[in-house]
Amino acid sequence: MQETVKYDAGVTGVYMRLMEDEEVLLERGTQRGIQKSIIKLLEIRFPISVEIREKICAQEDLKILDEWLLIAAKATSIEDFTSKISCQ
Repeated sequence: MQETVKYDAGVTGVYMRLMEDEEVLLERGTQRGIQKSIIKLLEIRFPISVEIREKICAQEDLKILDEWLLIAAKATSIEDFTSKISCQ
């Protein structure tokens, strides 16, 4: 026996909003994870200031954060890191 499923715009709208909320939470989680990784990587290698930490935490663009992670991995000093991220 096959049942017919009725379309309900209200339910569909709620579902779409939930999916969008999930995407936003996932992106925020990814941002925070990359921010923490950059800070941890820098802390292992160099002393970092509160200002640098705040600048990293304020950045929300995932593409830029990915670039900063690579810059942090290749940086020869904290000054090298800050000069390269200042150009972006």
